[in-house]
Amino acid sequence: MIDDSARRWLLALSAPMVAINAGPGAAYDCDEFYPFDTSVDLSDSWGIDSREELFEMILRMIDNGHAEDLEHYFRLWHRLSLTAWQDYAARQTPEVQALLALVADSGVMCGDGGIRAWDLARMGFLCRIGLLNGWITPQENLWLHTRLGVRARHYYSSWQRYNAGFIIGRLYWQSLNASDADARRYALSADAGGTTNIELMRQLYTDPDSPTSQLPWHITTIEMDKPASLPEMDL
Repeated sequence: MIDDSARRWLLALSAPMVAINAGPGAAYDCDEFYPFDTSVDLSDSWGIDSREELFEMILRMIDNGHAEDLEHYFRLWHRLSLTAWQDYAARQTPEVQALLALVADSGVMCGDGGIRAWDLARMGFLCRIGLLNGWITPQENLWLHTRLGVRARHYYSSWQRYNAGFIIGRLYWQSLNASDADARRYALSADAGGTTNIELMRQLYTDPDSPTSQLPWHITTIEMDKPASLPEMDL
């Protein structure tokens, strides 16, 4: 049985998504994400309208989401000397160089984990909405969160790095529709100071309800048996 402190830690994995949706009423400590709603339509934004579609998305994105696009570059940045990195970047296409610039600017903040938090936090959000919509049970929700937690603790060493990984991942996602390398560079630099991202950081680090400053990152590993109702979720 997971105690309340462990439950709060698991919910904190999707705290960046709560910060983004604070205006509509999202709550950090609510298992169902929205305390006063009875359901949220995910069909337009996520293409999800059932338990089966929710699980398909989680299985696809938990380890193979947007983070995969930049994983190799973050790994290289942390392992190459400055000269070797610069030589590597100089040999790449303009499109790749735009991504390498983002990695070089954010590697210290994110650590080896890169933008994994962008995928993990969103999957936590989907689990919580799945609970709200009645697609999964509270026990299933918590177990799925423990699988997110294992990955988060593997890739990151602090809430600060985890949150940075989410914010940089969101910047990357916002740049995906850029028409060329120059447009992507502009999107990454312009969006970095955008009002939404500034408000996101303010919420995460100054809101008294935010778990970022309340919960330690290093806790005893949270484990629970997989519910018998989730045979298809091999996580």
